[in-house]
Amino acid sequence: MNLLTQNAKMKKTSKENKAKIFNFSIPAYKTKGGKITCPFADSCVKYCYAQKGNYTRFPKIGELMEEKYKISKTDTFIPLMNEEIRKKKATHIRIHDSGDFYSPTYLQKWVDIATQNK
Repeated sequence: MNLLTQNAKMKKTSKENKAKIFNFSIPAYKTKGGKITCPFADSCVKYCYAQKGNYTRFPKIGELMEEKYKISKTDTFIPLMNEEIRKKKATHIRIHDSGDFYSPTYLQKWVDIATQNK
């Protein structure tokens, strides 16, 4: 599975800036199983852009975000992400254009990834 992906805008921006910009996303607000991914969401949920448009129009995108969420909960997430960063030679990663840091443990995983991939 590709943990890091690019949409058309990211590909264009990467080319224009001679960079390798990728994205990592999880489901917006909550997973299909009801797990909350935006723990501080409140009235903003009804305005959440990530629950509209391409996120709902293309079911495959939602399925991939669900899988990424599941992988993010594993003990192997950090080494998997580090390998993906090295393999793709990523210079920049946009973390979450949907979803959020659902727990302090998950946030720490990203801090560790950033520290290991300066």
